[in-house]
Amino acid sequence: MDRFGGGSSNLYGNTIITSFDPGHLPNDIKGGKSISIENKIKDDDNILMNSSIKKVMQKNRELHKQVAKLKIENDKLTKENIKYKKIVEKYKSK
Repeated sequence: MDRFGGGSSNLYGNTIITSFDPGHLPNDIKGGKSISIENKIKDDDNILMNSSIKKVMQKNRELHKQVAKLKIENDKLTKENIKYKKIVEKYKSK
């Protein structure tokens, strides 16, 4: 078996490449400019999207903190309200 000679061996196929023609390759492999511009636009969009997502997530965290504070304040006021209702009922019963 002649592996490199290409004689009677079919180990690697029997086609011989005589010349290279890059005309059939896609633009992104050849290094075409149209694809790279589109990729740059997509990258810019991704950066903008990532920053927008970060801003939204930050605002979401701030709102969750505010909700937690308001829930604590609501619980405190509810307890205080119950306390004063008991005092009012106490004076009404006398």
